[in-house]
Amino acid sequence: MKNILVKNIRKLSGLDTKEKAILLLLGTHFEGETPQLSELVKYSKMDQRIVKEAIKGLKKKGFKVDIKVRKKAK
Repeated sequence: MKNILVKNIRKLSGLDTKEKAILLLLGTHFEGETPQLSELVKYSKMDQRIVKEAIKGLKKKGFKVDIKVRKKAK
């Protein structure tokens, strides 16, 4: 699997700061992995809502971003 940053290098200029930060983490620290949302929050030192919003924005702009989201117990 190729690095997400290299595969999408032409799309990087259209991203905002929080999307770039999450994409950088996915392309370096979590390269080739499917991290949990809590891991992204921990390493980015961002609020969970901000990370979710950034991931949603990346998906909307055509980036293939896969993360694990833990389901809440009922």
